[in-house]
Amino acid sequence: MNDFRALINGLSDPIAANRQAAAYGVGIAAKNGGPMFSEFVAATIPKLFEVTRHPQGRQEDHVFATENACASIAKVLHFNSSKVGDVQAVVQAWVGTLPVVNDDEAAPYAYSFLVQLIEGKNAAVLGNVPQIFDYVVRALDAETIQGQTAERVVTATKSLLAMAGGSAAQVLASMPVERHNAARRWFS
Repeated sequence: MNDFRALINGLSDPIAANRQAAAYGVGIAAKNGGPMFSEFVAATIPKLFEVTRHPQGRQEDHVFATENACASIAKVLHFNSSKVGDVQAVVQAWVGTLPVVNDDEAAPYAYSFLVQLIEGKNAAVLGNVPQIFDYVVRALDAETIQGQTAERVVTATKSLLAMAGGSAAQVLASMPVERHNAARRWFS
């Protein structure tokens, strides 16, 4: 772990660009590093969550660090879950790090993992259907997910709505009006 001290320290850096780069680096290690990096990336999960909870995390200067951390947690869970302690607790907390609506490189990873959770009927998504629907609509509206990824996410979200015994129209009623058009465009 000492070999990765700069990356770990970067996750706590006061400069958002450094937190973003460190979170991105953890995500790359999670996705491509294999078993050699699995313990390291799993150990960074608490720091990645700290990045997502930064007091200014959704403001313009910090949002890319937040969204990279969200995507990196998804990559750790997808590629290295065997080294993560209570996977379900991490998944439950991860859902709250969404949406990814600014970073079109991070979004496909985050929402592909969300599809995996929906297809696996994970309790973290089954218990948060309106929130998940809102996150998906926001990403679609922001066009951070497009093409085949968007189609997969929409299909999975429709399935989630059906599993929960609801419809897009029912969930739409609880959403802010400014997202209704995007929701109708994708879920009508």
